[in-house]
Amino acid sequence: MPISISISGILWGSGQVCSATSRVLVQEGVYDELLAKLLAKVQDVKILPYVPCMCLVMRGKMY
Repeated sequence: MPISISISGILWGSGQVCSATSRVLVQEGVYDELLAKLLAKVQDVKILPYVPCMCLVMRGKMY
């Protein structure tokens, strides 16, 4: 669960929201295990092709 939450926080809104995750505090004893799991999960992330018609441009606030 911490892995999914971390990835979601980093990638949600393409990192363009003020609440995007920029740091994850991890206890030393579990750092290596967490990093390995995080990297493995990130490998599953799919980057989709750019589709111009799906872009949304707003003058106001996003949130």
